[in-house]
Amino acid sequence: MRELEKIIELIAQLPPDKQEEVADFVEFLSKKQAHRPPPSTPLVNEALFGLWKAREDMKDSVEYVRRLREKEWGPET
Repeated sequence: MRELEKIIELIAQLPPDKQEEVADFVEFLSKKQAHRPPPSTPLVNEALFGLWKAREDMKDSVEYVRRLREKEWGPET
């Protein structure tokens, strides 16, 4: 609460027109915060996380994708 008290003191020292600007800005920030999308669920908490962890063919994802591409489009030139 100490920070809030400091902010209130600083605002009180401003002339009324500047206090109104501060109030407008705080209202803007409040509305901006209210319209933020909720934070997404961390990937580790998703139901599908780790679904393929036991697949031996996917141990090295780069190699796995390379093999898929070669199978679909042929070897790199």
